[in-house]
Amino acid sequence: MKNYHIADSHAHIYDPEFDADRNAVIERACQAGVALIVMPATDSEAIKQTISTNRIFPEITRMAFGLHPESVSENYLEELARVKTWIDAFYNNPAFVAVGEIGLDYYWNDTFRQQQELVLRQQLEWATQLNMPVILHTRKAHDEMIQAVSEFQAMGLRGVFHSFTGSARELEQLLRFDNFLIGINGIVTFKKSNALRELLRNIPLSRLLIETDAPYLSPTPMRGKRNEPAYIVNTLEVIASVLECPICEVAQATFGNALRLFSRIQGVAYSENAKEVNKKE
Repeated sequence: MKNYHIADSHAHIYDPEFDADRNAVIERACQAGVALIVMPATDSEAIKQTISTNRIFPEITRMAFGLHPESVSENYLEELARVKTWIDAFYNNPAFVAVGEIGLDYYWNDTFRQQQELVLRQQLEWATQLNMPVILHTRKAHDEMIQAVSEFQAMGLRGVFHSFTGSARELEQLLRFDNFLIGINGIVTFKKSNALRELLRNIPLSRLLIETDAPYLSPTPMRGKRNEPAYIVNTLEVIASVLECPICEVAQATFGNALRLFSRIQGVAYSENAKEVNKKE
């Protein structure tokens, strides 16, 4: 066991890819010093898997519910309504800590570009109404995301820009949102990520979160393998080296940042409303 706590602020360990060995994955994470794993769901089916995983591992896992931009399709209104039902049902559950993973993604296909933007703004509105943070995914849509977040800034919107890999200009723009943190994952360890490592120096420790995005984006030297929370140590080591800080200092700072952002992190108690939804499902 490490003598410090690590927060993996973004990991999809509810994913079926972990069904065969999820217990072992959690055990390895604990041995690596991981004390908190935030699981962002991407649609209503993923929400169910997230809930099931949290029930088995209530001490270390927390949940976020949202409709991911790549899950937006023709039936987006029906799917959005299902996600909102789960959000309402679990609002009083301390294990439910954020609205996410939500955002904009025009990388592969922008067929549903307008729908993505409508879905994002609806979920940002829910987050501000519920006073909950958001977990934002942005790919090939930086300017559009900046515009959307700006519209809700005065309403107290807060959250994390997940998996940052942008330019110096983009980082400067994101850091202007005082209530937002910057998520860095295994990409920072890649051989060709020199520019990202340089930009990392411009992120104050008070604004930094570390994440795995498991099962994706395994850090060096695990590239090509399924990612898991235990591998966050590799990312932590690189970040500490770049920042010229002791590993324990970076771990403690980012763990504290995660606790502050996801401030509902206290014991777990499922609401009666949530139980009723589960019966229906």
